[in-house]
Amino acid sequence: MAANTSPIFIKNRKVAVVTIVPADTTTLKTLMTADATNGSRLLAINVVTDDTAANVVGMYVQIAGAGTNYPLGVKSVALRSGDPTNVSALPSVNLLDLAAVAGLDPDGSLGLGPGDIVKVGVQATVTAAKTVTCMAIYGDY
Repeated sequence: MAANTSPIFIKNRKVAVVTIVPADTTTLKTLMTADATNGSRLLAINVVTDDTAANVVGMYVQIAGAGTNYPLGVKSVALRSGDPTNVSALPSVNLLDLAAVAGLDPDGSLGLGPGDIVKVGVQATVTAAKTVTCMAIYGDY
C-alpha cells in the first residue's frame, strides 16, 4: 500500500520492545526496523529498569539495515526508573528527548528511511538479575 502523501501521516502505529540483560553486556540490540518501502516515524523510546544502579543507554541507527551503527544520542537512566515496584515512583525515561538528541523534529520524533534499523545498548553491563527494557512507539508510512 502506498504511503499517504498529501499530507503524510503514519498509517500503522506499532510498538516494539527489547530487554537488555546482564548477558548482553554492551552489545547493541535491535529495537525496531523501519518499513522497507516507505520508512517510519519513531515517536518515542521509553526506558524502564529494575536495576539498582543507574544505566547510560545509547541509541544508534543503521542506514537501510546494513553497515555502520551511527550514534543518535545517549541518556542516563536513573536506578529503577519506571519500575512499578519502586516505592519512589521514578518515571520512565524517553530517549527521544529534544534536550538530549540534536536533530529531532520539533515534536521530538525522528523520521527514518526505508529499512533503517534503530538499536539500543548500555555503556556498562546491567547488574546481575536486573533488566533494562526499551519500548519503541512508532508508525510506518
